[in-house]
Amino acid sequence: MLQKLFIQNYILIKELEIFPDAGMNIITGETGAGKSILLGAIGLLMGQRADTKTLYDESEKCIIEGHFLLQKDELKEVFDENDLDYENPCIVRREIVPSGKSRAFVNDTPVNLEKLDAIVGELMDVHSQHETIFLKKQHYQTQLLDHFAQNIVLKTQFQQAFSLYKKTAKKYEERLETAKEASKELDYLRFVFGELDEAQLQKEEQEKLEAEQALLENADDIKEKLAQAQALLEGEEFSVISAIHSLSNLFDQLASYSPNFLSHKDKLSSMRFELRDLSQEVTHLAEETETNPERLLEVQDRLSLLYKLQRKHGVATVEELEIIRDDFGTKLSLVENSDALVEEAKEALQAAEKQMLELGTMLNKSRMEAVPSFEKAATQKLALLGMPNATFQIQLQPQTPSSEGLDKVTFLFSANKGLSPKPMADVASGGEFSRLMLVIKYLLAGKKAMPTLIFDEIDAGVSGEIAHNMATLIEEMASRHQIFTITHLPQMASKGKSHFYVYKDETQQRTLSHIRKLNEEERITEIAKMIGGKSPSESARQSAKELLG
Repeated sequence: MLQKLFIQNYILIKELEIFPDAGMNIITGETGAGKSILLGAIGLLMGQRADTKTLYDESEKCIIEGHFLLQKDELKEVFDENDLDYENPCIVRREIVPSGKSRAFVNDTPVNLEKLDAIVGELMDVHSQHETIFLKKQHYQTQLLDHFAQNIVLKTQFQQAFSLYKKTAKKYEERLETAKEASKELDYLRFVFGELDEAQLQKEEQEKLEAEQALLENADDIKEKLAQAQALLEGEEFSVISAIHSLSNLFDQLASYSPNFLSHKDKLSSMRFELRDLSQEVTHLAEETETNPERLLEVQDRLSLLYKLQRKHGVATVEELEIIRDDFGTKLSLVENSDALVEEAKEALQAAEKQMLELGTMLNKSRMEAVPSFEKAATQKLALLGMPNATFQIQLQPQTPSSEGLDKVTFLFSANKGLSPKPMADVASGGEFSRLMLVIKYLLAGKKAMPTLIFDEIDAGVSGEIAHNMATLIEEMASRHQIFTITHLPQMASKGKSHFYVYKDETQQRTLSHIRKLNEEERITEIAKMIGGKSPSESARQSAKELLG
């Protein structure tokens, strides 16, 4: 419920603040006093577009703020869906700055107008001509019937099942198409994958083969150079090792003259040992190096195959060929298993369809059971509101499954005797429509938690007993829900738990709109004026007292 409404710098309102009651709140005032301005401000709070024309003082920003008390965990799911913190009370604020830019906040978190509408649309409901037009829409009619039948949980389950059914149907179609296309590529996939798989690709193989090829192709030259190296190291006529040995002896002799020569002797000894190791290694390499035409041919053939595959697939490494091989292997596996995958998708689709149809049938049954009582209750209440010959019917027709169910819901309506009821979409809007919408909301109020309801002169064009019945209807709704009613009828005004009076102040340079809560004596005076004019008689005051009880 709305605990507090604050409006600042909006059209003719400089600043006002009201604290409504939980039940029925009446708003009255002379024509043009600012009641529509109040509704406009609430509209901005609900996400309607705004511009700088709404500013009372164009140099200051406009602020509209509503404080809403939520029931335990009420709307928590809606807050979660919109990534908003759930706080109670919930504070919703709309600001319009002089530049024309608008900002909105829910619990101090900035939100766009779509999110603002999603939240406040669950907190407030303005009964207006726009909504009676909305009543013509089939989706809205279905929603109303499901609320009356208390199908919300069941319908959510159906919609989840329908969503799964649509997803599985799409997956089945995709797999069918994939299998169809894949069958055309089967031979090609098998050939490419087989060629790459048969090549038995190995990582780093190419680098090793290229190194081995270089050795095999130059074996004779390598052996010759290794022999020359061995001769230099340990030849009979001259060898580096012998020369180092001789140098070492010389420095050994020199060390007898000065210890400074010892370090040189040690270096030469170390070099001699290293050269001997090198000599042994050269000998070993020379023994291992040999010409092997057969092995060279094997290496060349293997490299030729790798180069050929790389050119064919436009890559430069064996690793890239492995990636291509694995990719073709995956595709081939999918194609070869496509029939099994199609069958798997088909079974999933059949299971999803069965679940969806079962829930859809339950939803249809619940709707059919609710229709007679909905039609009867609506017709009875319409009679109380001055439409004794009105006919209200609900038609259920089978249709292709949709997110709304297995049937099409159509409201049929006729306000006059002798006329067959027609679909809402074919019936002109008017006062009858407005009363029908009131009746539907009355019936739903007993079935579900409803937001704060705002009725804008719903009693226009009615009087006497009809006005009394309408006021009683709304009063009954107010026993369960918070309601605001803007009215010109004393019968309606007398039913309020709180009575707010909207008036103009034209004593300043600029006209201002104000609103204040009336006390008991002021309510008597206001209702008496509604009965007998600006200067009500004593009998009008007495009638006002009687209405107030």
